[in-house]
Amino acid sequence: MNKTQFQKQLLGMSNSMRKLAFILTANRNDAHDLFQETYLKVWINREKFTDNRNFKGWVLTVMKHIFINNYNKIIHSHTVIE
Repeated sequence: MNKTQFQKQLLGMSNSMRKLAFILTANRNDAHDLFQETYLKVWINREKFTDNRNFKGWVLTVMKHIFINNYNKIIHSHTVIE
């Protein structure tokens, strides 16, 4: 898949990405940040996508992993060790 095709598919996923981001975060601002971070990460790593994979599944899995990693960072930073 070339850059133009990849970009068209990614732009076509915007609504699905925004919906999942809001479901995960339950906050409009956090959802927007998650959407942007996912979009950027997917675009930077577009070379890793293989044509025989499920594009939507791949993108939404990237989003889910970003959310989990960010959540774990927040939890870890608030953990008090005595």
